[in-house]
Amino acid sequence: QLVTAVSAVANGGMLLKPYVMQEIRNGDQVVAQGQRQEVRRVVSEQAAHDVAQMLATGVETGLVARLAAVDGYHVSVKTGTANVIGDNGQYLPDITFASAMGFAPTDNPRFVLYIGLMHPRTSPWGENTASAEWGKLGKQLLMYMKVQPDRPLATPTSMP
Repeated sequence: QLVTAVSAVANGGMLLKPYVMQEIRNGDQVVAQGQRQEVRRVVSEQAAHDVAQMLATGVETGLVARLAAVDGYHVSVKTGTANVIGDNGQYLPDITFASAMGFAPTDNPRFVLYIGLMHPRTSPWGENTASAEWGKLGKQLLMYMKVQPDRPLATPTSMP
C-alpha cells in the first residue's frame, strides 16, 4: 500500500493497477506483456509535482533523507522511524523500525523503492540508516537501467 501510494505521486497523481512483470519471453518471442492500467486520479497533477519537488529539495538541501542523495540525479525520498511494540503491548526500549521510501529520477520516475530495517544497529533513525541504503540501491538501479543523469555530477577535487 505504501509503494502504491508513493507510485501515484510518481505517476503524476494517477493510481495505476500494479503488475509484477513487464514481459514474458520464450527465446526472442514475447509471449505476454504487462500493460499500464490507470485506475483513477487520486491527486491533481500539480499537487503530485509539488510533493515530488518538495521531497527532492529535502534530499538535496540535506534537510531530510540526505544519505539517499545520488550524485547526478534528483531523487524524491522520505524517511520514517517507528517504535516497535512487543508481545506485552508495550514499546520495546531501544528498538525501532527505520524506513526510506521514494522514487527516481524525480521528474521522470523509473522506479519506486522502499527500504525497511527492523532494529537497525548503527542508529535507530531512518534518516541515518534506511536512507543510506536507499541511496546505495537507488544508484545501482539507475546504473542498471542506464538512466542518464539529470543534474551536474560533482566535480572531483585533487588531493594536495
